[in-house]
Amino acid sequence: MTAAVEGDYNGLIKLINGLERSNNFYVLENLALSAGSSGNNLKLSLSLRTYFRS
Repeated sequence: MTAAVEGDYNGLIKLINGLERSNNFYVLENLALSAGSSGNNLKLSLSLRTYFRS
């Protein structure tokens, strides 16, 4: 999965923490942080794999 999200620092940290604490298993392959389109926003691009077990 590849995603690009934009938001403030606290929102992006909550997203990353949510992935870490998820019941699913994610392998983060790539993470890039850059300036967002507006003043206080950041743009986070990430690439990850997920594995599901039944």
